[in-house]
Amino acid sequence: MSSKLIKGISVISLGMIIGWNANSQEIKALKVDKAPIMDGKLDDPCWNSTPEINNFTVCNSDKAAERKTFAKIVYTDTAIFFGIKAMVPSDKLIANETPRDKGTCTSDCVEVMLDPSGTGDSYYHFVVNAANSILDRSCEQGGFIGNTEWDSDMKSAVHLDKDFWSCEIMIPYYSLGFLSPPKGNWGINICRESYNPGQELSSIAEKGLFNVGSSFRRLCKLDVDFSLYCWNIEIPKSQSTIKDGKLSLTLKGIISNLTEAERKIKVDCALFDPDGKMYNKDNSEKFATSEKRNFDYGPFMLGAQGSYQCQIELASTNNGRTLSKRKFTIPVHYVPMRIDLQKPWYRDAIFATQKLEKVKFTVGINLPADKISNTMLEAGIRASGKVLQSAKTEAPKADNPFSFDVAGLPDGKLEIFAELKNKDGKVEAVTIHPLLKLPYKKGEVWRGKDLNWYVDGKKIFILAAWCGEAASNYQGFNMFVGWKRPGAMFISSATGFGYPPNMRKAIKENNMSEKIFAFYKERVRKDKDNPELFGYYLWDEPDCQGINSNTLNAIYQVIRDEDPYHPVIISSGTNGATKYPDCAEINGFHCYPKVSINKTMNNFRKIVVCMDKIDEFFKNRNGQQTIAYLHQGFNYGDYDDSSTRVPNYEEFRNQNLMSLILGSKGLLQYNTAAFPLYPELYIGLPYLVKEQAIVGNEAIIATNAVNPAKCDKAEMRLLTKDNNGDIWILACNASDNPGKFTINIPGLDGKTLQVLSEARNVKVSNGNFTDDFSHYEVHVYTSSSKNFGLTTVSKIITEIAAANKARHKPGNIAFQNYENEHIIMSCSSSKGAGRRADNGLWHLTDGIFSQGDPAKNSPPYVAIWEDKTDKQSPDWIEMKLSKPAEIGRVVIYSLDKSLKNYKVEAWINDKWAVLDEVKDKKEDAIEHKFRPVKIDRIRIFVTATNGPNAKIMEVELYEK
Repeated sequence: MSSKLIKGISVISLGMIIGWNANSQEIKALKVDKAPIMDGKLDDPCWNSTPEINNFTVCNSDKAAERKTFAKIVYTDTAIFFGIKAMVPSDKLIANETPRDKGTCTSDCVEVMLDPSGTGDSYYHFVVNAANSILDRSCEQGGFIGNTEWDSDMKSAVHLDKDFWSCEIMIPYYSLGFLSPPKGNWGINICRESYNPGQELSSIAEKGLFNVGSSFRRLCKLDVDFSLYCWNIEIPKSQSTIKDGKLSLTLKGIISNLTEAERKIKVDCALFDPDGKMYNKDNSEKFATSEKRNFDYGPFMLGAQGSYQCQIELASTNNGRTLSKRKFTIPVHYVPMRIDLQKPWYRDAIFATQKLEKVKFTVGINLPADKISNTMLEAGIRASGKVLQSAKTEAPKADNPFSFDVAGLPDGKLEIFAELKNKDGKVEAVTIHPLLKLPYKKGEVWRGKDLNWYVDGKKIFILAAWCGEAASNYQGFNMFVGWKRPGAMFISSATGFGYPPNMRKAIKENNMSEKIFAFYKERVRKDKDNPELFGYYLWDEPDCQGINSNTLNAIYQVIRDEDPYHPVIISSGTNGATKYPDCAEINGFHCYPKVSINKTMNNFRKIVVCMDKIDEFFKNRNGQQTIAYLHQGFNYGDYDDSSTRVPNYEEFRNQNLMSLILGSKGLLQYNTAAFPLYPELYIGLPYLVKEQAIVGNEAIIATNAVNPAKCDKAEMRLLTKDNNGDIWILACNASDNPGKFTINIPGLDGKTLQVLSEARNVKVSNGNFTDDFSHYEVHVYTSSSKNFGLTTVSKIITEIAAANKARHKPGNIAFQNYENEHIIMSCSSSKGAGRRADNGLWHLTDGIFSQGDPAKNSPPYVAIWEDKTDKQSPDWIEMKLSKPAEIGRVVIYSLDKSLKNYKVEAWINDKWAVLDEVKDKKEDAIEHKFRPVKIDRIRIFVTATNGPNAKIMEVELYEK
C-alpha cells in the first residue's frame, strides 16, 4: 500500500465546526469582602458558602478518581484563593520539603493552572505539596513548554490531619502580568498527585488531563476591575558615577500605563546588594491615560559594585494596593571611561567586504568635573602593545569622537585604547576595547548598519526553513537549518542539537566547564570553513527551559571567538526575545498564537503585543538582535493539544507578513514532518515561500521610503519601502475588527498600485486610497509594474479546499475534519501518546492514509495507531459517536498487514456485542459487512497480530 493514498479535508466553514467537550461545565467562584486566613485549615466562614468542586477524573481516562479531592474558590479585589482538601490517611501521606521549583511534585501535591485569557494558549501553573513546598511557572504553547524561572508572589499554607491534608493558595492578580484586562471566562485546572499506595493522578479537566490548556474547565468571569493591574515595567538600564566619594547609581526604564485611565501611583524601587542590604527609593507619580514614560529610579548611594537584585513595585496611592511588580538582576559597575564603537558596528570586527575606510568611536568620560579639568585624552589603535595610530585631545569633554584609517591596519586581533592623563602625565583613567580586522573569507556574513544581512558583501533577505527533507525542494528558501542543499546556504545544527544528556543537564544547571566549551569549539570547526555556511543554531526555546542568559552568553562567546565570520541563531518563545539579547545575533522568535477550530486569526493580538514589546526593548539599548519570525507549521493537536487544527493559508500568510511590518527582518519557517497530512502545508507552503521571497527581496531589504504611508487609525500598521523608485506598502489591520481604511501616501497621486497576490489594483487619488481589511488581514501594494507571476490567494485557498474535500469518501460516517468533530477516540495504549493517551488517534478518521515512520514517535507517525504493549494482547481502539448512527459496514486499513485476529464490536444493551470476527488475516484493507445496527460506540478488539504490535492507518464506517 502506498504511503499516501488519499489527501484532503472537505470544505466546511470554520464557524460551523463544533468540537464537543465532555468536561465543559463552568465553575463559579465566590467573591468575598474578607480574605481567608492563610493557615490551610479551610475553617474561615467564606469557605462555607462556596460551591464545591469534587469531580476529579483519573488522568487520561473517564474514570472518577478513587482518592477524593475537594476544592473551592473565592476571590477579592486583589487576589484569587483556592482551598483544596485531599483525602488520604496520614500514614500514607508523602510530604518532603524541597527547594522552590525543585522536586515539589515528588511528594503528594495539588496544582492550580490559571489561563486568564481563556484561549488555552498560555497559562500559569502553581503547585503546593504536603510539606508546603511550592513550584510556580509560566507555560506556553498550550502547555507544551514551561518556564520555572518565572516566579509569582503566591502564598500557601498547609494543614495535616488524620484522614486528609488541606491547603490554601493565594495568587495576587498583579503576579499575572496583565497587559489588557481579561474580558471573559478564564481557563482553569485543579490537579492532584497522590503517591501511596501507588500513584494516582487526577484533575478536573477533560479526561483528567494536566498540562493541556485547551482541556481546562471554564472559570466564570470574575467581578473585578482588572484594568487597574494593567501596567508594563521594562527592565531598567543602569548609570553609575562617583559622587562625594561614593558610588551613585540611577536606573532608567519605561513604565507604561495600560489601564486606559489617568492613575496616581506610588513607584517603589528596592535594590538588594550581594549581602542582602536594601536600598530603597519611592515616588508618588501621576500617569496620564496610556502614558509611556522613561522613568528614573534613584539615585542610590551604594556601598560597592556587584550584582544587585532589583524589585520595582507600583501601588495605588488611594489604598496602597499593589498593582504591578517586577524583579530583575542588575549588574552594577562603575566605569570611569568607556569606548563606544560606531564603525565597525558589528561584532567589533572589520570585514573585507564592508569596504570600511575609517574606524570611528567615542570615548565617554564618567568622572567628576574636577577630575577632568587640566587633563589630556589620548586614544588610538594598537596591536600586541605597539601603537599603530593615535590622537590626542586637550581639555576633553564628556564625549570625545575619534577617527582612524582602516588602511594600513594589519589583520588579526587589535585593541582600541584610551588614556586620560593629568598635567603631570599621570594616568587618571584607562580603558580598552577589542577590535578585529578579518582577512577576506568566501561566504563571510555580517549585519549592516541598515540592519540587513550581507553575504560576501551582497544584501540578502533571510528566508530560512527548519523542516522535513521533502520540504527542502520548495523554491524561494535561501537557507536551511541542518540541511545542505545545492545553491542554498545552511545553518549548522551541530551546535544546537545532539548534546550528550549530562551536558545538557549541566548547562541547564549553570555548571559550565572547559569540557563543555571544548565540545562547542569542536562542533564549530566542522562547519566554519564551508562557504555555504550562514550561521550556527545555538538553542531552541531557552526561555521555556529556564536557561540562564549568562550561561548562554558564555557559549555564544565561545562560538563567536572560534568563528567570527558567521552569526549565531537562537529561537525563543514569548519572553525570550528580551531575555537573551546578547546571546545571539538572530532570534527565530515565535509566540504561536492558539489556533482555534471555530475562529480564524485567533489571538493574533498576541503577535502584535509581543513584536511591539521587542521593538520597544531594542529602541532603548545599543545592541540589536534580528528577529526572524518563526511560524507554527504544524498542528499542535499532534503534540497533545486539543480543540485546535493546523493554521490555514490566510493565517500563515497574514502572520508572516504582519511580523515584517512589526519589525521582523527575516522569516524562519518551522514546518514539521507532518506536512504530508495537511494540504495547508504541502499545497500552501510552496506558494507562500514564493511570495515571501518576492516581498523580502523587493521590499523588506530595500531602503525606507522618505515619505512613508500613513493612516489616522491606530490599528492600521504600515511599512513603506523604496526599491529604486518602486514603492512598496505593507498594510495590516492589527485588530480583531474588520474595517475600511484610508491610507495616505505622498508622491503617488494618480498612480495605480497593484495588490500582490490578489489580481486587483487600487488607485491613489489626492494622495489617498481606501481598502477593506478583515481582522489581522495584510495587503501588499506596490507601484512596480512587474508581473511577479504569483497565484492569487483566493485560488490557493480553493486548491487547498479541493484537496481537503477529496479526503471525505461519500457515505463515510467516521470522517472528521478536525479532532472530536463528532467522534471521540480512545485506545488500550498508544505509541503516539504524550500528555494525552489519545494523542493523534483522530487521524484514523481524517481520510488520509500514511504509513509513517515506526522508528519515530512523532508526526506523521502520529497519524497511525500502534499499541505500545509489544507482543502482548489484547489491544483495542474505540470510537464514540456524538449521536447514534446506522452502521452496516466497517473498513479497516491495517499497516504492515499487522492485524491477524480481531473482533468488530458495538456497545449494545450496556455490553460489547460482536458484529464481526476475523482470524488469520494478513491484509492491507479488510471490509466487514453486517446487518445495520444503530449504535454510538464501536470497537476494534485485537487478540493477535502479525508482528509485535497492532497498527491501523484508517477506519471507515458506512450505513451499508
